[in-house]
Amino acid sequence: MPKKIITAVALCGVAAVAGVGWPIVSARDTVLSTPDTVGPLRLDLSDDGRSTAENLRTVLSDGITVKTAVGAVYLDGTGKNVRFLGGTKSMWAPGSVLDSAFGLLADKAHTEATDLHTVDAGPLGGTMKCGTAAADTVCGWADHGSLALAVFTGRAESDSAQLLRRLREAAESDVR
Repeated sequence: MPKKIITAVALCGVAAVAGVGWPIVSARDTVLSTPDTVGPLRLDLSDDGRSTAENLRTVLSDGITVKTAVGAVYLDGTGKNVRFLGGTKSMWAPGSVLDSAFGLLADKAHTEATDLHTVDAGPLGGTMKCGTAAADTVCGWADHGSLALAVFTGRAESDSAQLLRRLREAAESDVR
């Protein structure tokens, strides 16, 4: 095989690996936080809120190895509260990890989401799914550096998905 062809094939291989690997490498410094407010939501700093947040962090970190885990309860003053849990980790297959996280929510928090389907992940990309769990809506996202789930009490799916995208934009950052 001529040297030019071998070089061209090698360069194509390097480009393909870089195209797949770069999103994962670039997401390694992702940070998740629990902002004090997001739209109509206010972080619940009561003892009950903090205890529930700790339980949510445990649900995630007991089942999926994450670099960091966060949990929070958000109140909106009308009883349409949000339970939020998430973590950071490098992921080759974010969709599979998100499916595993939904499974953990069912197993450990007794919140089984049914009718899960893909919804628009918004400008930050990745994978986002929503479904129902009893009278609640459950939505989650995963990308190459973070994943999160949220349980929305008394909200329609479209409202829940939009609110999770807003929460994600406020909670997810890159420290590079």
